[in-house]
Amino acid sequence: MHKAGFRLNAAGDEAAERTMASFSYIRTDDPLRYGDQIVRFWEAYLPGTPSERLKWMQTGNPAGPSSWFLAFEKGSDEIVGTMTIMPRRIYYRGRELRTGILGDFMVDAKYRVFGPNLMLMRTSTDALDDLGLSFLYTVPNESSRKVAERIGIKYITELDCYARPLNFRFYLEKRLPGPAATILAPVVGALFRISSRETWCSFDGTVEETQDVGDRFDTFWQRLRDVSSLIIGDRSAEYLRWRYQDNPLYRFRFLVCRKKGDREISGYAVFCTREENKIDIYDMQATNGGCLDGLVRRLTAIGRAEGSQALYYIAPKGSPLFERLKMFRFIDTRDTLQLGFYGDPDIPLENWDFTNGDRNI
Repeated sequence: MHKAGFRLNAAGDEAAERTMASFSYIRTDDPLRYGDQIVRFWEAYLPGTPSERLKWMQTGNPAGPSSWFLAFEKGSDEIVGTMTIMPRRIYYRGRELRTGILGDFMVDAKYRVFGPNLMLMRTSTDALDDLGLSFLYTVPNESSRKVAERIGIKYITELDCYARPLNFRFYLEKRLPGPAATILAPVVGALFRISSRETWCSFDGTVEETQDVGDRFDTFWQRLRDVSSLIIGDRSAEYLRWRYQDNPLYRFRFLVCRKKGDREISGYAVFCTREENKIDIYDMQATNGGCLDGLVRRLTAIGRAEGSQALYYIAPKGSPLFERLKMFRFIDTRDTLQLGFYGDPDIPLENWDFTNGDRNI
């Protein structure tokens, strides 16, 4: 979920239920009619969110448009709270399931005590069957976690964040005087590079940046689904174009790798540069270890050439990929998030190949 949140008053559910009659709730698949108010909410609680995101959420997603849940004070047309369910297709051993991502949870600051917060979330989760979804999932932040737990959110696993430092002066200056950091930064950087897998790994193929997300991505997606024994979200070309290329929030970039003499791709990575010049790797998939090495090595080279502070990758705790990233000198940041779900899925959610691209932001 987004950063906008609240803390429920100690009176808890009982107090929230007493005041729910003060608010009315609707579900709509046409949020554009409330667009001005929703954009003002974003400006207040999610600064930097472009207004174009509203249309993006409703058009282009292969799984369908997002459903919006809005709370109003009785007798008023003013929105006092919002929540969304963004549909998502996932696959497990040949089965296709339609699930939904809970997000955009925002409540007007005036109503965060005895307000519509708890009932708003309940209204959205109660729509699970009506929307034809197998289950809902979310990554709640600290301020919304207690409310999520009250309405029945359970946790699948923790998500760990690993980082590959690139600008060592930036990090050393946090602990050392400026001159000392300047002198030591090249030394530490050289040690990281020499000891990293990027120095000695080999990949008999090519890695290139592209914006051509076409048929070859669909061919790769079919191969990936055939070999994966994990739960995996839709990665068709149609989905990738909508999720990344059409997304107004960030400028996403694609890397593809190919074996020597092979026209088809063997893997890809999606990444973007965010605040403080950090690179987030949103997704990275490969059908062989050599291709994975090639992608990580190229990402590291891009980050270094563009003066980035670090590369970041998020995945479920214990992900096998982390062992390989450690060889490229990715470090566990000790920052963790909780991946939660609501409903009664009949698949083992602990076997989810979850990445940043499976979230709604």
